[in-house]
Amino acid sequence: MPVVVASASRSGHALISYALDDKPDQKGERYVMASGVGGLLVSVAKQQMRDVRKKWGKDKPGAFVQAYHVIESFAKDELDPDDPDSWMTAQKLGRALAVDRFPGRQVLIVTQRDGKTGCVHNHIVVNSVDTKTGRSLDSSIVMHSRLVEAHERVLEAEGFEQRADLKKAFSDASERQERGEPSGLRRGNSTQRSELREFQRYIMWEADSDIADEFGAAHKAEPFSSTVLKNLIEQTLADPAAIGWASFVAAGRAHGVHIQQRGKKGRGISYGMLREQPDGTRAEAAASDRRRCSSLGTGFEMDAVDLALARNSAAQQAVAIPVAAAPVQMTLTKPLNRPAQQGLTMNERLRAALAAVHEEANVKTQQTIAEYNSAKATSTNVEISDATSTQPEQRAAAPIPDVVSLPALPEANEAREDVQLAPTATIDPDAAEVVSTPQEVKQAAEKLRTVNDRNRRLGLPAVSPEQHAANQAMTPEQRKRRLEHPEWFDDIEAVTKPSKQEHVL
Repeated sequence: MPVVVASASRSGHALISYALDDKPDQKGERYVMASGVGGLLVSVAKQQMRDVRKKWGKDKPGAFVQAYHVIESFAKDELDPDDPDSWMTAQKLGRALAVDRFPGRQVLIVTQRDGKTGCVHNHIVVNSVDTKTGRSLDSSIVMHSRLVEAHERVLEAEGFEQRADLKKAFSDASERQERGEPSGLRRGNSTQRSELREFQRYIMWEADSDIADEFGAAHKAEPFSSTVLKNLIEQTLADPAAIGWASFVAAGRAHGVHIQQRGKKGRGISYGMLREQPDGTRAEAAASDRRRCSSLGTGFEMDAVDLALARNSAAQQAVAIPVAAAPVQMTLTKPLNRPAQQGLTMNERLRAALAAVHEEANVKTQQTIAEYNSAKATSTNVEISDATSTQPEQRAAAPIPDVVSLPALPEANEAREDVQLAPTATIDPDAAEVVSTPQEVKQAAEKLRTVNDRNRRLGLPAVSPEQHAANQAMTPEQRKRRLEHPEWFDDIEAVTKPSKQEHVL
């Protein structure tokens, strides 16, 4: 059942800003619907309320109660946060409550679904000063008992359909009262009411904290809320870093949740809310701030946690597998004679495998030395050819070795640059330098993963390992030419040439 709570504020301007303006870390819209009562316009609500207070001399900051803040909350199983019809229903009920309790006053009704829980709720900001008489609002009107009574009357008058289980609970309570027995209504519906009121106190704390920032006052300690705790646990379960129990516990602390196993078999879980203190630090969860998984629901028990961790681990492996396909394939010059090794022990087979690997490494070492000597001699010929040649076509025809020694690296880079300056130049992915050490393979895979993550966020196509290797082999001057003249290259289309406007944020 919807619940309602109210509090006084000495800054109507800050209260309206809290209800309408985006937060620094806002994700999605701040509110879904907003309207005014008593001739109030949403776009100029601050100015209209201020003008009325100025007219009657009650606009001095901190001297008078400028506004009252009423919060009306609905559970997710009463109003769906993703259904626009539910937003309209909440807005209608908020307007009806404003007209019933605050006639002749300016009232702003803002319907939201954001926050740490996503429940549909109304922020009702009431101007404490009457528009025509200038009288301040009698605080007894927003006394909790009277406000709750009026709220239930408005819900009934507006025909708000309660849940079937609540209807049954109220019907059974009426029958017990007729028989002279205790209704049991408070006990039967206490859990839901308790969670909603905790959530309301939490929303009120958020609003008071924003108002305190305007006046430079200290914050109050963050209140406990089971609804907020559930939302924090859901964020932890969805965290990609949570792939095992230890990482799940660490991710929980990052999201403000203390997680601990309990029970003889370790299948029980205790969750605690790390509440924010006035100095900005988080305090360890006290006994009153902890809840067992069985009391929060099946979605927070060990079986659900195991499924979530397995899902995160599988997603992480699915991202890592395509990147790991790039390393160089290593083939042995002398494959192992498996039929002859079937009778050998494990140690003997390992020694034979190591011997084959060493032999292969020796062959590659000799090849590398020969290629180095050849590259050094070739680079000298390239330097002489560049010094005597005067035509671009002749320079482009100069041979460029695949493997270049360190002393000849500047000359080889210059030769590669001349090749790229020709309009008919193309990038051959097979010509990219092959990573031959595990450390280089790991670094290349990590860099490719970072590039593809960035492209995924920007909606760009993924880069293949071959394209990435070819890009890494290019010099800065070649990359500049590639951006300025994409039509010279065969591996990209001219329409992908970036413009200056596309880089403006």
